[in-house]
Amino acid sequence: DYPTEGVHFSHHVNLFRVRGVQLKGCDFSIQNCPLGMADEANSAVFIHDGGCHVDGLCHNGIVMPCPEDDYTKSYFRGFDIGINAINDIGYNSALTVKNSVFLNNNIGIHTMNDVNTTVLFSEFFVGYEGDCGIGVYLEETPDFCIEENSFVKSNNASQGINCFGVVADNTRSSNNIYRNSFSNLT
Repeated sequence: DYPTEGVHFSHHVNLFRVRGVQLKGCDFSIQNCPLGMADEANSAVFIHDGGCHVDGLCHNGIVMPCPEDDYTKSYFRGFDIGINAINDIGYNSALTVKNSVFLNNNIGIHTMNDVNTTVLFSEFFVGYEGDCGIGVYLEETPDFCIEENSFVKSNNASQGINCFGVVADNTRSSNNIYRNSFSNLT
């Protein structure tokens, strides 16, 4: 929910030069933000020169793997960018996202100069209100692994919108995009 009347919304979580933060089983949304009160480049989680681990949450720590009924995935709904990780001073940071769902975001995950980005077992419903919908956008991001995710054009995507599952721009290193599924994208 949008917390404060009269204040522009930017991010739910803002991490600056920190590592080791874990977000598990979280549900991030911007749906109740009054019209015009959100920054244009809003996000659920903004990471600057740091790292973070996003995952689902198993409520039954005894049985492994976790039974589906005991598992809560992390959700990101209605943002310009669900997770935005930018590394501009050479920190050896890492973003890991697993078992998460991205709904109605213009970009699900964006990384710039992030090292060792990993996205696994997540669902991306791509596109919402912008000109271009992207599930994962890797910008000058070396050493990434994008595996076993699903990328589907959202039912809420604007007509004629271009939707892309993964965009890798100037990544310069060895990377894995493996065993993902793509449906109804540009």
